[in-house]
Amino acid sequence: MSSEVLQRIPEVSDWDGLLQDVSRGLELGALIAWDVIEVGLEDSNIKLNTEKGEYLFKGYASSRPQSEIDRYDEIFAAITKNNIPHPKLMDKGNKFVHEINSVQFSVYEWVAGKSFYQLGRVPDNTELKTIVGIAANLNKLPVQPTFLHDSWAVYNLPKAFDESKDQLNESDKSLVKKAVEIYSGVIHDSLPHAFVHGDITQQNLILADNGEIFLIDFGVANYYPRIQELALMVALLIDKTEPVIDRINKLVAEYETHIKLTDAEKQAIFPYVVASQAMEILGVYRERSKGSNLKELDYWINIGRSGLKLSFAELE
Repeated sequence: MSSEVLQRIPEVSDWDGLLQDVSRGLELGALIAWDVIEVGLEDSNIKLNTEKGEYLFKGYASSRPQSEIDRYDEIFAAITKNNIPHPKLMDKGNKFVHEINSVQFSVYEWVAGKSFYQLGRVPDNTELKTIVGIAANLNKLPVQPTFLHDSWAVYNLPKAFDESKDQLNESDKSLVKKAVEIYSGVIHDSLPHAFVHGDITQQNLILADNGEIFLIDFGVANYYPRIQELALMVALLIDKTEPVIDRINKLVAEYETHIKLTDAEKQAIFPYVVASQAMEILGVYRERSKGSNLKELDYWINIGRSGLKLSFAELE
């Protein structure tokens, strides 16, 4: 049994026993089987098959500070109250984070469908309209969770590059250095801030068999410049072979059917796009330096490299 994923909660010596207790405690019915999900970089995600149905168990990594786990309960309560399309969360006493034998976790219903990453494709134009609407509704929520330092977030770019540039090969170093120069010209305090998911990517969007779209993994949701949400979607979600300016124009036009952007935001979106692309490169170097061999890392570093090359070509 794998795993790098299960090792994220090393205190567990009997996973079968723990997951049986989880099923009983949340009244999910008797546990029939379970399978480790090999996607994701932090927590232990496991698919549960019980007498009552299928569920996703998200066991919070032992390395997570308690303040990070507490944020999940706060965020899950907000998105549930405001009908954000997330798979149904299992609550108990109005709590969405539970604990058994010192292991903290959340559970939600398994959606019959696949992520766009599993489907091997980007959202089509109709699906993209739905996703942009979800993002805009999130950005409207009056939620400001306890701030979480996210090592992959674009605000870390200058510092992350300075700390890791000696580890980069010459090609990656050149690409990221140029992205830092472009991003550093933005006056970030001039940008409207909002509650943002921070990771609306193919991995975190589930297309259900009935056509519904669900957004998952709010682990890095924060109160950020609002434009960060849209920029990351331009960089990492939609067709990466389209010219970046065309992608920007497409998403901005759709987003503005929900929320009007300021002139400062429109000027900042390209720098935020290249910053998002650059952080994929730096993030992969960091994860590999910690010993991670997840196949997913190859995907992300290639997205960062090809994205920056295409972005910079449009500046010439």
